[in-house]
Amino acid sequence: MHSAGASALQAESHHRQHLETHWYGPEHAVCVRLQTGGECGIFGEDCDAMALDTAALDGLPGAWLIRGMRYTAAKLSCGHTFHVSMLALHFLSSDMRCPLCRAGPASEMYLHCVPRSARRDVRTRLRLLEDRARHAEDRRIMSQLSATSSRGIEADLRLMVTIHHRGLDNTCLAHVLSGCVYVPGLRDLDEHDSSLDAPGGFCFHLTLQRNFVRHVLSRMRHMQHEVGQCTVQFSLEHPLFEVAVSTRRFSPSVAATYPLVSAAHAGLASITIGQVAFDTEAQSITAAINQHCVRALLLETAARE
Repeated sequence: MHSAGASALQAESHHRQHLETHWYGPEHAVCVRLQTGGECGIFGEDCDAMALDTAALDGLPGAWLIRGMRYTAAKLSCGHTFHVSMLALHFLSSDMRCPLCRAGPASEMYLHCVPRSARRDVRTRLRLLEDRARHAEDRRIMSQLSATSSRGIEADLRLMVTIHHRGLDNTCLAHVLSGCVYVPGLRDLDEHDSSLDAPGGFCFHLTLQRNFVRHVLSRMRHMQHEVGQCTVQFSLEHPLFEVAVSTRRFSPSVAATYPLVSAAHAGLASITIGQVAFDTEAQSITAAINQHCVRALLLETAARE
């Protein structure tokens, strides 16, 4: 009896050291055997030892506590074993294939497969991994752009002027003029340039063609003489702008500086990205855009290419 009881306790202890479970994705599930100990196929270290290495885990839970049991390793049906949190992070951020033999489904795992006791730490580590990936991609794009001439951006950049007025039959009419925009101050953007993170003012003053400025002012004077009054609206346009960037409509008789504002969309607030200074008496139109706008434009250009 004593021998039979000891064998039963030993069998129960052996059973409690392992837990067969399934980790799920959108279409498939992977059978995983959670256990205590075992060599991690990626790091070549015992998973119990890795559970104590906070630097290597970088915020991940060293062990998963489930029903009073502590599990540090996860063994896949292909026979490869990994630290449980490391494998879960791989399944969440990449796919559910074995990191060594690539057996398994090519889809990401659901976060709810991680037990509640470990879920917050795993979610935090996953977000940190995503942030690092985005930062690395931004750095890669900016390095590619470091030798890019500003002419590539300026080629499709236009300042549009819309003159609104009423016809003789009181119908609303609009006359549109378009001018090229040059940015003589546009320089190669350095990822280490602290000014990129500053909320400062407008650092890129746009150069407008003199003929364009004269044409706009002349057309405004003509409209005012013919119809008595009109309103003006400036817009900065580029194929990469997904929303309108424009000033409000204003009377050309008032000399002032008007902000260029992006239209709000998809729950995002409008953003001031530039300004247009208008003065009919001084016969001048000047414009400027914030360097953040240029940087976003460059990144978007590279991303689409």
